[in-house]
Order: sequence, then structure tokens, then C-alpha cells
Amino acid sequence: MEIDLRKTLQDSAYVTVGLAVISFQQAQVRRREAGARLQETRVRLGTAARDAQSRLGTHAREVRARVEPLVDRLQHQVSGALHQGRARIEGLVSRAA
Repeated sequence: MEIDLRKTLQDSAYVTVGLAVISFQQAQVRRREAGARLQETRVRLGTAARDAQSRLGTHAREVRARVEPLVDRLQHQVSGALHQGRARIEGLVSRAA
């Protein structure tokens, strides 16, 4: 049995090229799958971010609605206390003069 070296080398080259083509195709498929997963993740993260922003806005409005009346009431009390303090001081100053 004679071995044809040229034919053996040619067959080996064909097998090598075939394996390289198959490997490249598999890499392309994996790249596309990874791109699709990345796109899905981006969409989910975008949706989650918009939902979180909406909830945060709702909570901020709720907090503002609760805090503003307290601030107004405190402002009114402080203003009243300042007015009373000023009246007392003016009364003491006028008695001393």
C-alpha cells in the first residue's frame, strides 16, 4: 500500500480549512446570540429604569404633599413667635425709656 503524500497533504488542508470555516460560523452564531441577549438586557434595564424613575417621582410628590403643610405650619408658628417676641421687646424698651 502506497501513501500518496500529495493527496494526504491536500486532504489535511481541506479538513483544516473546513474546521476553520465551521469554527468561524459557530463564533458568528454565538456572537449574534450574545448580541441578542445584550439587546434584551438593555431593553429590560431601560424599562426598569423608567419604572424606578416613575415610582421615585410618585414618592417625591407624596413626600412634598406631606412636608409642605408642615413647613407652612412651622413658618406660621415661627412668625407668630417672632411677632410676640418683638412686641414684648418693644414693650420693655418703651417702659425703660
